[in-house]
Amino acid sequence: MWGRKRSLTFFLMALFIIGSLPITNTVSADDEIDNWSENDAWLHIELISWSANETVEWDSNEGLPDPIFKICIDADGGNLDCINTPTWENQLTLNNSWNYSIDIPDHTNILNITIECEDNDALNDDECDMNSELDEWKLYAEYNWSANPTFTLSGNGDGDGNETWKNAASTWKFTIGGFGDEDGDGISDADDECPNTPEGEEIDQDWWHWGCSSSQIDRDEDGVTDDMDLCPSTYSWWTVDNDGCADEQLDDDNDGVSNADDDCPYTPEDFNSLNVRGCSSEDLQDSDGDGTPDFEDECSNTPLGAAVDYLGCPSDSDADGVFNGIDECSNTPQGSTVNSLGCSDVDSDGIYDAQDECENTPSGATADSKGCPMDSDSDGVYDGIDECPSSDNPTPSDMDKSSEVDSTGCFIDAAESESDSELAVGVLGVMLLLA
Repeated sequence: MWGRKRSLTFFLMALFIIGSLPITNTVSADDEIDNWSENDAWLHIELISWSANETVEWDSNEGLPDPIFKICIDADGGNLDCINTPTWENQLTLNNSWNYSIDIPDHTNILNITIECEDNDALNDDECDMNSELDEWKLYAEYNWSANPTFTLSGNGDGDGNETWKNAASTWKFTIGGFGDEDGDGISDADDECPNTPEGEEIDQDWWHWGCSSSQIDRDEDGVTDDMDLCPSTYSWWTVDNDGCADEQLDDDNDGVSNADDDCPYTPEDFNSLNVRGCSSEDLQDSDGDGTPDFEDECSNTPLGAAVDYLGCPSDSDADGVFNGIDECSNTPQGSTVNSLGCSDVDSDGIYDAQDECENTPSGATADSKGCPMDSDSDGVYDGIDECPSSDNPTPSDMDKSSEVDSTGCFIDAAESESDSELAVGVLGVMLLLA
């Protein structure tokens, strides 16, 4: 009986103990609390200031420190990330020199932050002390970000009495925001007008182009980005070259007159005098007298009298080898032989073929203005060949001559003609008798 009572007593005590224990429920990942419901939570890190002790020797060569920082962040005990800053060479102080953003899990609460400073110049004791605790030289902080979205961390190793590390003071700011910094340029995506800034490019401190590098900005709107623009103040209506410069901004010959106003863009460096249009006395010379000044003349030896184009070069419309302006026969057929004036005269009658109505005038014959041979005495022998040009008006002494003329245009003697006739009749009679 006693044993049964004792067993019952133990059973009741066990029920009492179990009943007094706290009741716990297993929380799944789906039940995690979102501590930043508006967006993903981002931690924005800023280096506000860093100042090194100037009285200590940082390097064996008496050089200034080259600070570089390593920031490691744990979220609720789990390692989130470690970030290395750039190295700042030969700097004793830094002010607002760097910032960075990192995405943190929304369901976490406590961030453990460690910041280590190194002097990249040193060979041995390369860490700089930013912690006032004697046995610590790194900055360390525990930060409940879900309770306080902003946190400032400061430290100074100058008063810890530890000479193992080089002393420095530093201040850092940590801010939780609903936007990150996808391009890592230090500007929150909420404010970043250029969210795709190329890595490593420095952003311009320009309120109108917040978060943009010079390769993403075209302030003068000339189509050439600022990093390539040699003329960053071009008016939008000017036409520019690949360097972003308009003629109004350039002076290729360095004569003090812009290309847009310069009528002589190749003025020599040693010019004597210059007019308002950028032309020197040397520019205005016209050595070959073709009406085109030397600075524009691409054909400097044009023959005198030849017509030239806008480049100062002569042209030859009928391709006969004689330039226009000198050529008196501008439509000479191709292949014709021409004289120095660009004209041809096939029958050599003194009338150029273009005006010659009688292209086969006999050699030596005198031609009229139309190129046709003349016969002043109408005896059938052309002037110039006719040795008796007055045979159409015979003199009294010529009356005893026949009206016929020979090949020279002269009358044939009548007596000689009769004797020749009688001789011919006599010869014919003798031939008949012999027959």
